[in-house]
Amino acid sequence: MPEPKRTLSGYRQYSAPDVERIDFIRRARTLELSLDEIGEILSFRDQGEAPCPYVLHLIAAKITQVERKIDGLRQLHRELRDLHAEAAALSLDTLASKGHLCHIIENRRLETNGEPVPA
Repeated sequence: MPEPKRTLSGYRQYSAPDVERIDFIRRARTLELSLDEIGEILSFRDQGEAPCPYVLHLIAAKITQVERKIDGLRQLHRELRDLHAEAAALSLDTLASKGHLCHIIENRRLETNGEPVPA
């Protein structure tokens, strides 16, 4: 964005197109588009090209990213639920053992590519 004009008292004065551009940027950020991606979209428009095919590509990529995040969160949810159930079954003496930083975490089975790794 170009530097806006300023009033005598130092306040920024934005033109109507500048306000529209800022509003567009805010809307695009709510879709988790990066500033670089938004810059590309604006660049298309500034060059007189329609950015919508590019935006369509970005949206498809964002859908894939969100699906991966959801899958990861579901996996984390399962792991936490299982860990909680395992830990809740331990005796209070085991949980209070001073020989460990935290028995629950230290004895947690780690997984690599879905395969358990012994503790």
